[in-house]
Amino acid sequence: SSDVCSSDLMETIGQFGHSGTSLAVARADGCFVTMRYDTDRWAFAEQMRAALGIASWDDLPEGDPADPAAAVELNRHYRRTLAQLPLEHPLRRMYQEFVVAEIAPLFGGHVSYTETAVLRVQVAHSPSISALHRDVDYTGRWDYINAWVPLVDVPVELGLRVESSFDAPTVWTQGMTYGELLLFDGTALRHFSPAN
Repeated sequence: SSDVCSSDLMETIGQFGHSGTSLAVARADGCFVTMRYDTDRWAFAEQMRAALGIASWDDLPEGDPADPAAAVELNRHYRRTLAQLPLEHPLRRMYQEFVVAEIAPLFGGHVSYTETAVLRVQVAHSPSISALHRDVDYTGRWDYINAWVPLVDVPVELGLRVESSFDAPTVWTQGMTYGELLLFDGTALRHFSPAN
């Protein structure tokens, strides 16, 4: 049940407290833990805009509702651009420092993580950027927890969709604000991004 999932994730985090991290639990709901981080210290949105070569999110092109394929290609273009960032790029360095300073202490410092986070852009008026899936079906790995870190405020109708518990027919979603991150078991819980 979702209660078992929630207690397992919160219990793991609770074993180590928040010693050494500035993250604060904002909400714990079923299989999900939402935490807040300091956007002045961890200016991910600013670094992402710099990586994309834009000064403001308003400078990001929008998709054309009449041409969803073009919007999908625009999303893919940005994903490729971000995937090519070198490890020493400020955005990549900030991500690595964030994991070590903020996430690792939640798990007693015992974490392994993807050196290059999967960074995605979903432009306005674009279809879903991912179909319903479990990460284990792509990676073959069961040993990690996902973190969704939106870089803009996301209303509930555009929020990430995740099964409310393992093999549940219901889907969980909530709005998120910049400065929040969502921890969830993306290996086993099916999830996807809705159309934007």
